[in-house]
Amino acid sequence: MGKCYLVSEKGEEKFVKLVGIALDEKLSFKYHVHQMKAKLNRANFILARSGKFLTLEVRILVYNSLVKSILEFGSWVYGHSGKTAIEQLFRLQKKIVRNVIGVKGRVHTNQLFIDLGFLKLPDLIEYNTRVIGWKIWNKTAPENFYHGYEKISPIHNTRFAHKLNFNIPFCKKATLQVAPCYSVTKSWNAVNLESKKLEKLSEFKLKLLNEYFEHYRREPECKIKNCFACSKAV
Repeated sequence: MGKCYLVSEKGEEKFVKLVGIALDEKLSFKYHVHQMKAKLNRANFILARSGKFLTLEVRILVYNSLVKSILEFGSWVYGHSGKTAIEQLFRLQKKIVRNVIGVKGRVHTNQLFIDLGFLKLPDLIEYNTRVIGWKIWNKTAPENFYHGYEKISPIHNTRFAHKLNFNIPFCKKATLQVAPCYSVTKSWNAVNLESKKLEKLSEFKLKLLNEYFEHYRREPECKIKNCFACSKAV
């Protein structure tokens, strides 16, 4: 694996690429996010410019091909690197979703995600992280994924073992909590026991998706009088 270099205004910045994920020495993923934003902006440009000529079905296809694939790739790795980067990508995702539907800027997007069946980026990250957790727990992930994950044994801890949890590794520094052995463990342990017991991955995924969209539907409607965003909905 060779080193990769990104030339910035501050000079030559160094990072390495591990299976498609750009990673710097501080584990900030800022270069990976930078590259993602560039790709997403190009996809958004296509959707914004061609919205009048493409049907909704085609725009959804463009989203799944050029946007969802970018957001999903390695999301269970880069997605735990920090709130600022994820918030930037989420704002861009909402802008793109508005262009998929064909509504004006600043329109509330919660109902748009429901109508399109798209997961919001923070939930997409959590969803994929929990899917990885299910695969590791059920031994269906690649063998090299299992290092760093230890199931809580009933012999050692009867209080938590019945919850089908992993032992949470100790991380002395907060920056190390981006490591999958920590983030996947935390995310898996937070899944309800009923879902953890599902033996088929397809059933596990469907249950997670239903829970996310049910949460979206429970979000309160806008109560702001003469809300600018609501007035621009069409």
